[in-house]
Amino acid sequence: MPAFRSRTLHWRRVLGQLASRGGSLEVAFSPASDVPATSGSAIAADFVWRLRIVQLDDAWIEVEAPEVLHRAVPISAGTRIVAAIVVGPNRWMFRSECLAGTPWRIGSMRQTGTIRIRMPEEVARTRRAHLRVETASIELPTVRAWVLLEPASVRPLQRSLALAAEQIGQGQPLAGAPWDDESVRPTLGPEFSATLLNIGGGGAGLRLSPADASVLGPSRLLWLHVDLRPDSALPLCVAARVAHLHLEVSGSTYAGVAFDFTADSSHAQLVARQVLGVIAKRQGRGAEPMRRAA
Repeated sequence: MPAFRSRTLHWRRVLGQLASRGGSLEVAFSPASDVPATSGSAIAADFVWRLRIVQLDDAWIEVEAPEVLHRAVPISAGTRIVAAIVVGPNRWMFRSECLAGTPWRIGSMRQTGTIRIRMPEEVARTRRAHLRVETASIELPTVRAWVLLEPASVRPLQRSLALAAEQIGQGQPLAGAPWDDESVRPTLGPEFSATLLNIGGGGAGLRLSPADASVLGPSRLLWLHVDLRPDSALPLCVAARVAHLHLEVSGSTYAGVAFDFTADSSHAQLVARQVLGVIAKRQGRGAEPMRRAA
């Protein structure tokens, strides 16, 4: 039997081996591929979490619950997901749903719960770099990134974003894009592009092309801009410090970054609310209750 087909048929064994080693699933909740497309609107993208596998059963996979900046991400039972089992260069993708929501208390600053995902009946195998198969797909966000030359220079732009968020919260339309105003632009170096591979409790994983990775040089501080339309009119903008770099087999560079709120610690609350709001909207519950709870 060809190796490709054999590994696909025995994916449960691969999953069990991954769980025994403390491995993780890559999970996108309420994936963009399930959101009806609107003519002329921006293409939605997915936040992906790497969630450690806690235990397995014939009927479910239990994983640690997602969080962002140490805040719980509420997930309802029945929420559709696209997930991937990743081992070396191989990826097995599948669609499923959550069987139970994340234990979550309003005001809780630390997430310790787990969620259960219905065990899929079948998976589709692809190479690690590919995020689309016949039955499932993940749309990763493109990130505009710059080398941040003066960390304190982000304060005016962060304040502008906070004021824009207040306007949106009050139901007022935004006048243009205040975050593009030159008067609040941070002191930045060269711009380059990256792909947001995953997001977590206090940072993210980025994929950079060889050319874009060379822009980093000795710098370790970045300014990131992620377009969240159509889920949010406000982009996610945040300073981040490169924690580690890893050269992938494909030649791309994986950069693990930690979000940096040294200039203004209150900006962390806005970033968390934005991610929570996107996931809440995808689940059809609306962002306003989530914003108040967060």
